[in-house]
Amino acid sequence: MSVFTKESQINGHADAAVIVVRKEDNRILFCSEAAKSLVPEAGAGKLYGGLFGKDVETHTASIEWGEEKTPAYVVTAVPGKKGVMKDRQMVMDMTMDALLGKAFDEIVYMNLTRDKIVMVRESGMYEAARQQSREGFEKEFLRTLHSDDRDGFARHFGRENLIREFSAEDAGPVYREGRRIGKDGQYHWISMQALPMTEDESGDRMTVFLLSTIDKRKTLEQETRMMTNSMVSLFGELLLVDMKTGKFIARKSDEAMNSLEEQEDFAQFNRMYGERLVHPDNRKKFFEMFTIPNMRKQIEEGKRQLNMELRRRNSEGEYRWCELIGIVMDNDLSGDYKVFLTFRDIDELRKAQREKKNADTRFVAAVNSFYDTIYEAELNSGYFRFWKQTDDILYDKRASVNLEKHVEWCINTKIHPDYKAAYKEKLDIPSIKKAFECGEKKELSLEVPELCADGKYRWFSVQVQLLYRDEDEIRIMVYVKNIDDARKEEERKNEELREALNLANQASVAKSEFLSRMSHDIRSPMNAILGMTAIAAENLEKPDKIADCLEKIGVSAKFLLSLINDVLDMSRIENGKMELDLKPFDLNGLLEQLTVICEEQSKRKEQEFTVEVSPDVGRRYMGDSLRIQQVLMNLLGNSMKYTKERGHISLRIDRASAEAGREKLVFCVKDDGIGMSKEFRERLFEPFEQEHLEGGRVFEGSGLGLSITQNLVRLMNGQISVESEKDKGSCFIVTVPLERMEDETGEMPARKNRPEPEAKVDFSGKRVLLVEDNELNMEIAKSLLEMKNLLVESAWNGAEAVSVFEHAQPGYFHAVLMDIRMPVMSGLEAASRIRSLDRADAQTIPIIAMTANAFWQEAKKAEEAGINGYLTKPVEPEVLYRTLEKALSGKRLIQPRKEE
Repeated sequence: MSVFTKESQINGHADAAVIVVRKEDNRILFCSEAAKSLVPEAGAGKLYGGLFGKDVETHTASIEWGEEKTPAYVVTAVPGKKGVMKDRQMVMDMTMDALLGKAFDEIVYMNLTRDKIVMVRESGMYEAARQQSREGFEKEFLRTLHSDDRDGFARHFGRENLIREFSAEDAGPVYREGRRIGKDGQYHWISMQALPMTEDESGDRMTVFLLSTIDKRKTLEQETRMMTNSMVSLFGELLLVDMKTGKFIARKSDEAMNSLEEQEDFAQFNRMYGERLVHPDNRKKFFEMFTIPNMRKQIEEGKRQLNMELRRRNSEGEYRWCELIGIVMDNDLSGDYKVFLTFRDIDELRKAQREKKNADTRFVAAVNSFYDTIYEAELNSGYFRFWKQTDDILYDKRASVNLEKHVEWCINTKIHPDYKAAYKEKLDIPSIKKAFECGEKKELSLEVPELCADGKYRWFSVQVQLLYRDEDEIRIMVYVKNIDDARKEEERKNEELREALNLANQASVAKSEFLSRMSHDIRSPMNAILGMTAIAAENLEKPDKIADCLEKIGVSAKFLLSLINDVLDMSRIENGKMELDLKPFDLNGLLEQLTVICEEQSKRKEQEFTVEVSPDVGRRYMGDSLRIQQVLMNLLGNSMKYTKERGHISLRIDRASAEAGREKLVFCVKDDGIGMSKEFRERLFEPFEQEHLEGGRVFEGSGLGLSITQNLVRLMNGQISVESEKDKGSCFIVTVPLERMEDETGEMPARKNRPEPEAKVDFSGKRVLLVEDNELNMEIAKSLLEMKNLLVESAWNGAEAVSVFEHAQPGYFHAVLMDIRMPVMSGLEAASRIRSLDRADAQTIPIIAMTANAFWQEAKKAEEAGINGYLTKPVEPEVLYRTLEKALSGKRLIQPRKEE
């Protein structure tokens, strides 16, 4: 029941003069109409000091007044005819009827001394107890309470507890709240208080129980609590400051406030808050606004809300931007006010605002720098205003020109005559209105040549953007940008594209020619191989004929192999995939390998081959030795191929210059062969170029060798040149810069060869393990090995090879010839497992790869797996024998040729 309802009910009982007095300051909270008639000077807010006088007998009881439960006294007086109260019981009855019967749902008088119910009055909302005994009444009453509340009520309002509470000198009401079921079958929140009464004439101690329904207050409290919790969760802290007393109530979830000690005095708390949580740069401003005197001053000036942005330290010690908020709340009862204080974190908002401001600044700057002219216009009124103009653009300088006249001037004066119609069709005022009014477009653009201040036409881009449109206005922005350089660049790129297309067409023609040439060059040796095979099959009884066929088959097969290698190299060069493998190498070792190979070839035509090295040439250099070897082999191979029998071929190496550790080495390959014509020398290094000889071609080559050679030399930052004369021979000069690794010279004595009888290689008593998964390759390799008296044991995959080697006695095998790609287990894994075996010969036995994998990456992996030598198929018997001879004698094996 509200205070207003209680006051109305009390005023309705005209016989009772009632005054409610606050205990804290003895001021009147309520004065009934009867009391005002009896004591005219009485009124709310005034001090109560025995206003009824000596002639009026009063009765006083403790009470909690209003929904705020303010501790108070209720003073009741009923004057007689002579102003003196004759019957004390009458006073009590009349007072309770007037004050309590109308203000509460149930009133119970109880004699504590006699443990007896004296009187029960109820409003009818709850089922009344019928028992007159205290125990029976209590039992019936507790039965109507919620089960969770019964024990608490029984303890608080039990007779022994009440006697103990009321015996205290400063005894006050005993109060408790709970839930009670009403006649409607629903539980309602009730408040119950027991008031200590003065002893009656017999000396018995009396009490009165007052019961009120407080559903509305509990609902309000719950809503307030939910709102408070929500606000605490949202804001982190809530403070309610009484501006009169300086006291405050704090609700907080922000952990930074937990470091502050609890204080009743807001001034002391606020000083501690500012020193510990507010950034030093913001403290002065904070104290200027949020101390009580300063807040009062601002409120008196009419402010109802206080706001301030500052940096506040959070629980992690980080200063973040926050908004402190103070909301003024008026107190209608006291005439004073309270201030509700909280804060909200705006750090992300400040960052976003700052970023937006920076972005806006950057955007404006970017737009301003991107366009040469910017103006705003309204199509219906003809208004327009320039935002930006530049000096090199021609402008209409007439005063007070509207938009329509400005556009007309642009068309007649600035736009190139050839583009006036297109400009008018798209960008005059009626055209722009028509485009934007239909709602389909929001931007128009056109590129046209415009006349500039210097009298020249340049290309400009004109963009018209719709800002907004309604019934009265169509507002636009116009952006003009000089794109003359961009147009010229576009034209240049288009020309490049046309040239590229032309080159692509030429490349397509070249590709067709290449395929035609390759088809011819591949089919020719294949025809020889198939033809010679058929002829040999028909002449099995003629050994000389078979030998001739086999020799020609060998020549054709070697030509096919060289053709494949050249095509692959040329393809990698054109695709930019050819790379150098720079590392230290021994120049003398490289020349020895070249000499061994070239001597073998020169013997067949009884040619003299010599190698000379200048004394000032070093021994060790940094470079790609395999590519240098490939260049020299191409040149020396051509010399031997195109030099007649008993001719002369020489290789000489000199040092041209030396600077900062780098030397330029000059390799000179000279022969007295057939030479070249002047016309052919001009296209010598172009792909597929060959000088046709009398008598036709007999598989001279693919025509790619010299083109590959030139590209390899350029890849090494070198140079190649040629001197040649028809029928007198040729001299190729290659200059390559190399980094010298040491100062010692590695003079290699001149070597000269003449035909010598071929040494007979004999491997009698030596045993090899041959690992090969292809049956035909196994047969070929086994036959070649057995031809040199080698004992051969075979394995068909890597796993079988490891098993055979592991179960053989140490030293049983003298070498292993290993294929790489095989089923079950690869050759690389097999070699690695053999090397890891715990036996004496596992680390020393030569393992030589015989594989069709011609790529240098594969050779590198093989070396890492423990393979000593690397031979690529098809393997020439002489190379195989020479490699085995070196391996079995403990010499260093020939390194594999690097392939991409």
